[in-house]
This record gives sequence, C-alpha cells and structure tokens, in this order.
Amino acid sequence: MTVDYIETYADPDDAEGRVLETFANGMPYAFVVATSIDPLNLRVASDHETGTIRALLGQTLRALSGGSDEISDGFHTFGQLYDHRRALTAVLAAVAADKAGDSWRSKAHHPDDDPMFEGGYFIVGINLPTGVITYHYKLSHWDDFASVPELEHAPKWDGASPTATVDRLLELARSMAP
Repeated sequence: MTVDYIETYADPDDAEGRVLETFANGMPYAFVVATSIDPLNLRVASDHETGTIRALLGQTLRALSGGSDEISDGFHTFGQLYDHRRALTAVLAAVAADKAGDSWRSKAHHPDDDPMFEGGYFIVGINLPTGVITYHYKLSHWDDFASVPELEHAPKWDGASPTATVDRLLELARSMAP
C-alpha cells in the first residue's frame, strides 16, 4: 500500500494553518511529526480528522516548547500522570516500610548494574510477595519518600520489564481480593 504525503515547512506560529490548508486542498491524510524545530517540518501522512490533527499539532508544539509534561490524552497530561504515579508509589513504599521494612530508596544502582541515570535521579524499590517493583524519580522528589529507608546502593536489578512490574502489582491486587 502506498501512502501519499505532503511535506511542508512552516514557522511554529503558522504550522496549524498549513496543516488545515492541506485538508482544504483535499488531502485525506493528516498526522503531524515534528522533525525539526526551526523551521518546523510537518509531515502529513496518516488518516485523522481535523479535530484530531489540531490536537496533535497543539501537543507537538507544546512539547517542543515545554517538554513532554504538557502532552495530553485530552484528560490528563504526562506531567499529571507522573505526579500521580509518584504519589501512589510514595504511599505504597511508606506502607511497605512501616509494616514490614520491605521498601527502600537509593541514589545509586547496585555496583553490578549500570550507573544511575544522568541528570539527578534516584530509585525506589518495594519488595512485594509477587516480586520487586522499582521506579526512578528526579532527586527533587527525594523528600516525597522520606519515610522510606535509604540504602547506599539499590539491590541488584532482577531484569524486570515495565510489563512485569504491572503484572506483579496486579497479581498482588488479585491475591488480596476476598
């Protein structure tokens, strides 16, 4: 299958108008990919309606200026979702630390693992009956986890994927059901 596309260049202030002009000229495909910042390079190549393309374009332009925290599904931004995840992790880690000493935080990975991410991060771990779950957060959020014991370095990573983390959490939730 061949997908026709139009590549156009526009200043960020004019980008939305250029995409809508493409629709007006009969192009039935519209998906925006920002491939450079100045000038903004727009590729129109996938089937979406005008409202969707306006939303995608707006998110792309916000992301270019404000980062991924501003990208939204129309209900929540990535920034809001990460804040919620951090708050939930802090509560779960605090409860685990209080009840069984089964959580920890560290500014360093295990010596046998890769070094901590650059840019000032730490790792939080919670030892669940279904396996360990871990999350990384910016050091600016260290105090959100003040009730969680600090280790010199994290325990060795077990290789769990993000999917395994979700599976471990949901398996625990199901095991707690009456």
